[in-house]
Amino acid sequence: MPRVDPPAIVLLATLSLLLLEAMAAAPPTRPPACTGLPPTADFIAANHRFEALYDTDRAAFRAALTDFVTRHNNLGSTEIRFPRGPKTVFRSSLLARNPACLEQLVKRHGVRTIVNLYSGDLIAEGALAAEEADAFTRFGGLSYIRILGLSDYPTPTESIADIQARIASAIELIRAAPGNVLVHCVGGIHRTGEVYGVLQKCFNRAPVETIRRDYVHHAGGATEDNPEYRGVDVDIIRSFDCRRLAP
Repeated sequence: MPRVDPPAIVLLATLSLLLLEAMAAAPPTRPPACTGLPPTADFIAANHRFEALYDTDRAAFRAALTDFVTRHNNLGSTEIRFPRGPKTVFRSSLLARNPACLEQLVKRHGVRTIVNLYSGDLIAEGALAAEEADAFTRFGGLSYIRILGLSDYPTPTESIADIQARIASAIELIRAAPGNVLVHCVGGIHRTGEVYGVLQKCFNRAPVETIRRDYVHHAGGATEDNPEYRGVDVDIIRSFDCRRLAP
């Protein structure tokens, strides 16, 4: 065994102690609480998997979708210049299973209201909404609003004009809500993108092309094989008559 002189032993012990102290002081590494979307190719691949599961195993589909929107919460924000004063409107996916992001939005960014635009059977909607509302209230949120029956796609029984009327109603709730507001559906793409786009168009006077680029970003990219990009969403925003909204 090689000989180690006493001064070297002391030095090694000191270095070891300093290393342990540094490790104890450093916070554990973890992914950021609030995130965007994964790279476009990964996003598109995930959505193709969801489509296959939806047709073959609905329980597995719900679990996979809930996990995906928890890990990739599609966050964005902008200040909306309402006539009675500006407020920041955030957009995201469902945050029921991401309390860290929810807490960050409340405590760092002054979010006091959540407007949940989703109703449907893609996820366990009622249970997840209750879970999210409970966490939001514990962190200091004031108002949790669920908007039921907001379709995001025209059908034989639901015209674009019908959808726009419901968007107008949702925006009046956002405008009247206390504090900064978080708006979301499930993935933060379609219903959220339409409402958010109309807010930008009617109050910030954003050009439709700017709104379209923002929509594309939150839809995972405008490519032919992206099932989440829908031109009709942009058409709903483009044709929305801002006179539907109160001055």
